[in-house]
Amino acid sequence: MKKEGKKSVAKGIIGITSKGTGYVTSAGFDMDIQIEPQFLNTALHGDEVEFFVFPQIEKERLDGEIIRVLWRAKMEFVGTVDKRKGNAISFIVPDDKRMYTDIFISPAESGRVRNNWKVLVRIIKWDDPKKNPEGRIVKVLGKKG
Repeated sequence: MKKEGKKSVAKGIIGITSKGTGYVTSAGFDMDIQIEPQFLNTALHGDEVEFFVFPQIEKERLDGEIIRVLWRAKMEFVGTVDKRKGNAISFIVPDDKRMYTDIFISPAESGRVRNNWKVLVRIIKWDDPKKNPEGRIVKVLGKKG
């Protein structure tokens, strides 16, 4: 663990629950550090992350914030195509509930598939936690069900 200003910075592996809350396991701590959804900063389940811990104020649990993702554990997800706004915009809704956000696909990618089809999508860009990750369809798996 190193000091960054008045904050203690450490590395660890994050696990994400189906409700979108993260828990970082780190060798420097006796307990997991809870990361609320607004502090995940694009971290996904299994990623290696750099984080800091908020000052503890009479709480049993340590809370923190992800500073950055050091290594992605997973880049590809199976999900269902969800076409919106008259098919102009498409997202992939991941089957894995630990993936807490839908993946945007471009109109060109969207033209390859139909609503409610299953696909394998790869995240190609996600640098803004306020936006959805951008993806590219790797494989069309077929109709849902």
